[in-house]
Amino acid sequence: MEIASTHITRSNLATLSLRLRHVLNSAEFVSVDTEFTGLGTDSKTRAIDLRDRYGALREVAVGHALVALGLVAFERTGDGSFKMHCFSFILAPMDSHKVSPSSMAFLVDHGFDFNAQIRFGIPYKAGNDSEVHALPGTPNRIMRDLFTHILSLKVPIVIHNGLLDLMFMYQSFYAELPPDLDTFVADLSDMFPAGIVDTKYISDYVTRESSSFLAYLFRKYERLMTRSNSVSFSVAESIDVDPKMPSECLLPDGQLSATLSFRQLTRLPDSFVSKKTIGKRAKEAAEKEEKRGYCFQYASHGYCPSGPACVRSHDLDVILDAEEAAATRNKKRKSEAKDTASNVDQENGIKSIANETALSKPALTLVNPVPKPPSDTFDPIAPIVTKAANIFETYHSACFDAYMTGYVFCHQRLDGTTAAGLPVGISPVGEFVKAHGNKLYLMGKTTALNVVASSFSKRSKEHLRKRAIWDMKGAKSEK
Repeated sequence: MEIASTHITRSNLATLSLRLRHVLNSAEFVSVDTEFTGLGTDSKTRAIDLRDRYGALREVAVGHALVALGLVAFERTGDGSFKMHCFSFILAPMDSHKVSPSSMAFLVDHGFDFNAQIRFGIPYKAGNDSEVHALPGTPNRIMRDLFTHILSLKVPIVIHNGLLDLMFMYQSFYAELPPDLDTFVADLSDMFPAGIVDTKYISDYVTRESSSFLAYLFRKYERLMTRSNSVSFSVAESIDVDPKMPSECLLPDGQLSATLSFRQLTRLPDSFVSKKTIGKRAKEAAEKEEKRGYCFQYASHGYCPSGPACVRSHDLDVILDAEEAAATRNKKRKSEAKDTASNVDQENGIKSIANETALSKPALTLVNPVPKPPSDTFDPIAPIVTKAANIFETYHSACFDAYMTGYVFCHQRLDGTTAAGLPVGISPVGEFVKAHGNKLYLMGKTTALNVVASSFSKRSKEHLRKRAIWDMKGAKSEK
């Protein structure tokens, strides 16, 4: 499955480098996403202490490698809409690196071609600049220059839960990651003066979505834009991608998922697994899950341990339909409760008047009260007819994720909607970034990582050296 993207390989990188720079020069903001060969151990990479967490994540970024980079430049057109330029880089690290079997299985499951990576991947050498990096015209030098060019543009960078993405890009195309968190944050703040926006943070702490995984947000906002019939939001901030995405990209029938295969091979024997009794609450949850029809685990987190073998639907349209219907029903219930309270007040008033006149007038008899309108017949926990799996549970790539991230960011800038569901207005990119940028989502934490240089922290020497170089180049290009 592909979007209208340009695939960059070792064979066409030099030819397309000028085009890349030209497109980036017109960008109002850039969204990025990456794929890498491992995620590390959760207990370490999700440590409570942020300095310990950074140390563990640094080990992951230094020891593993990038295999793909998705980059989407958003150019504003004359009519106020955005035109997207999507680029998909396939990368081949020159140094030895660690590989996580589960990460490899995940990438294979979602369409990554390791044969193509070996044959066509752009060779690069991570860490600080060296003699290898100094060779002009080499793919490694071009990638480093391209990353430096993005920094010199001073445009906002948009990510989704992208702390590790930023660390991998820093290590792969810029310099050796600093040993401590404060220095890294100081470097980031200096590298991206226009700000970094994390759409995962925005969805959890600003727009307060019920779920915040990327595919859910993208599909939800895509449906809202379609329903607006291009009346308001799409005119001001339409996204031009052509050709259209195929509706499905499924795994071949009968093919065992590589992810599931890996889990089966590494599963502990039953004798090592503690057997817990299922209590009343667990049974009720299981029964509710059965009636719901879709996978609640996937709907909440965008991940299901059973993967493609899950018996319940992972279709985002099914999930969103159920959520919207449940919201409609709740709204109707509140309205009916309000009407009932009003009717009770009126009846009490009538009874009071009747009591006062009971001695002079005969009692009234209530005949055939006005029937209430039928209640909404949709039951949010009733079985739902599932649809065929779509691209969001079977396809994953750095370029497609970068595309979805930028799309989500465009919608998050809406200032709210009217009663008819139309946008009230759209915050300018700069104002939105100033209000909500430079806050990176942290797994398992209730606070974000603020990308603001402390008065006590120092920038790394390698960054200061490189900063002087790309500042000079940027000044020359403006003349």
